[in-house]
Amino acid sequence: MAQDLDARDKALAAAVALLAAEAGEGDASALRGRFADGEAAGVGCLDDHLSHLSGDRDRGRTAAFQMLGPVKGDAVAAAGLVERTLALSGGLDGLSPGAAATLREICEALNLSPTRFGL
Repeated sequence: MAQDLDARDKALAAAVALLAAEAGEGDASALRGRFADGEAAGVGCLDDHLSHLSGDRDRGRTAAFQMLGPVKGDAVAAAGLVERTLALSGGLDGLSPGAAATLREICEALNLSPTRFGL
């Protein structure tokens, strides 16, 4: 139930969905599985974002990036979100070029330097 999640959980689901949308089908499925294993309560929210991204990519991206807003002003929460998203994706070596570019966009949206995370 996405409404029971706090802003940080929703932001994490949105960030993971953005990366999954850039990954190939098999990589996206693996990313969703890792997310479900550690963040089971947020799977519905993740699936909602993935559905929006596949239905209307531009609107889905806009909606997902808007979900990052609540953590933007909290440097610790923003960095934690990027670190958790990176860990769920399998680390730097697990990122496709498109997913790496998206994670850089996420960093910039959160006013974080992508180089801080090796991007």
